Amino acid sequence: MSIDTASILRVLAHELRSPAGVAQGYLKMILDGRLRPDEQRHGMEHARDALTRIAALSREASNIASWLERPPAPEMFWRPLPAAPLLRAVVARFRPDEVDLAIDVDDALSVRTCDEAALATALAALIGATTRESPRAKLTVAALPSRRSRGTLDILVAPSEYLPLLAEGPDTVGAGTVTLERGGLGLSLVMALLVLDTHHASAWALHAHRATLGIRLPLEVGAHA
Repeated sequence: MSIDTASILRVLAHELRSPAGVAQGYLKMILDGRLRPDEQRHGMEHARDALTRIAALSREASNIASWLERPPAPEMFWRPLPAAPLLRAVVARFRPDEVDLAIDVDDALSVRTCDEAALATALAALIGATTRESPRAKLTVAALPSRRSRGTLDILVAPSEYLPLLAEGPDTVGAGTVTLERGGLGLSLVMALLVLDTHHASAWALHAHRATLGIRLPLEVGAHA
């Protein structure tokens, strides 16, 4: 799994387009005298909010640049991280009516990480983006040993009826890459996939069902499901 520069720039352009247009539009109306005095404050507030969003995107882009520039973590910085407690903490960020958690692994089973906070944030961002695709139906977050790749853990997010197909992995018919261009999410998905790439993980989704997500993480060497 990799994200090229063109993909990052496309997402950034997609996210900048709306707030830039809002700020430009309101400022032009004010400068052209098309807003009454009592409307100008309202217009300025909208322009301010749009510029605040642009500043946030700038910070996200800077964080991505820093992540890309950081050297590979030495082996001594990698450590085991119990998968079940990690997922419970991530899922706790969501409302009970958004997701159910189904963990089919021992609490001692561990993945490898060099940055626990970044990994948890990445998982939360991807799960959150998936729940947005299913606003009226609760999704299941399942964790189970991979059926297709020994020594890995699959984290699956989908309506329960799609979990078996999703569990077939990224090479199954109908599976493909995770869609990055989703309005309003900024560069969070770009960063999430970069973090997963650093963790030698992969991510996929079912093209016919947007509210699906699969993540495959390597297990700690010597761990057994």
